[in-house]
Amino acid sequence: MNIESDRLVDIFDGGSGSTTFIAIGGMHGNEPAGVVAMERLIGLLNNAQSKGDAVRFPTLVAVKGNVTALKKQTRQINEDLNRTLTPQRVKDAFSHPDDGQVENREIRGLVSAVRSVIGHFRPSRVVVIDLHTTTATGGCFAVTSPDSESERIANTLGAPVVRGIVSDVKGMTLSYFTKDNLGVETTTVIFESGQHEAPASIDAAIMALINCIKSFGFRIPENVQQQYQGTLAVESNAPFQVVELVHTHYTAKDDGFKMKPGYKNFHPVKRGELLATDKSGDIRSSVDGMVLMPRYLQDGIEGFFLVQAAHPITDEL
Repeated sequence: MNIESDRLVDIFDGGSGSTTFIAIGGMHGNEPAGVVAMERLIGLLNNAQSKGDAVRFPTLVAVKGNVTALKKQTRQINEDLNRTLTPQRVKDAFSHPDDGQVENREIRGLVSAVRSVIGHFRPSRVVVIDLHTTTATGGCFAVTSPDSESERIANTLGAPVVRGIVSDVKGMTLSYFTKDNLGVETTTVIFESGQHEAPASIDAAIMALINCIKSFGFRIPENVQQQYQGTLAVESNAPFQVVELVHTHYTAKDDGFKMKPGYKNFHPVKRGELLATDKSGDIRSSVDGMVLMPRYLQDGIEGFFLVQAAHPITDEL
């Protein structure tokens, strides 16, 4: 496979020719938990395989999303990489390989890595799971595309599911890594495993990866599962199984956006409640609902999302 050495995290070749899993960590450079989670899980799988465990192993390839930003431990360099993956932008990035733009270099590296995995293993189906963390506390959740298979997978991960973000936020892995762009049946889901610095975010990401793999009929050795069993039950503390996006608050550079302190993921809010301020004044909630991903760092395009319940939580989670 032709993958940059500093982008490739690890490969676990389980001998599965039908489905290949591609895990991406560090699309934002201040979110290293996903990278650590991928390393640990593949290490455990390699150890189990070397001991001759008689299980149906998956094929899992782990890659870094934004190598430059990870090295600098910052969310982004010039642009949010997870807002640049539109078909036209990707085409332009490959058409001008010497343009010197950091984000275009990262686009080329990431997309080339995914294409290289597909070319090497030649699967009939690809599953991409993009691992993230948030600045706020309040539990983990999955973000799905409108594709029914994406939602099916998301519902197996063991955490609440958020619908509608991909329709409002452009250029994400969710919308780019599809059959139309890769030429093979591809389903993508995003998993937010908790707060950036929380050690539990690594464990939650590992368990989400395990659940994703198991949802396709592959088995994970019991001793591997037992290390992380129950993690998501603790971390996924939202009162609803599925929520829908109803509003995205976009920010502009130098607009002075400042989120009010104390909000966390799935924090209930009332219509008219003061959530943040900027140079134009107060920013209030437009609905009764819940806050998702309130932004407490400077970098980023969105200040917060507002969601409303679609389905209550069930014992299945």
